[in-house]
Amino acid sequence: MKKNFSKLILAVSVTVCSFMLFAVNASAAYIDPAVVTTAASAIGGIVVACGAFLLIWWRKVKHKVSDKLGIDENANKEVEDDVEITLDEEAPAGEAPAAEASAETVEEAPAEEEKAE
Repeated sequence: MKKNFSKLILAVSVTVCSFMLFAVNASAAYIDPAVVTTAASAIGGIVVACGAFLLIWWRKVKHKVSDKLGIDENANKEVEDDVEITLDEEAPAGEAPAAEASAETVEEAPAEEEKAE
């Protein structure tokens, strides 16, 4: 008896819901531009969120498959050394040791420009 009653309730609720969805009479309604803008923003946000989710998921799957197959993603890439900047404590504060130019270099520069012209 209980099973028949639950099936009856389910059938009635499905019938009522479908009647409400498909038996709506047409009405002349005004759609505000703000509603359209909000809906477009919501759709755009959903698309971006789904794209970000798929990108993150794809990277995780790719990483797991690469680990299982023993593929190194960084095998053919060049790796640069880390650059460390240290201050020379012996040099005076206002003077940079690498910035000094020799007198020969300064004198030769105009002569090369004259030859080029």
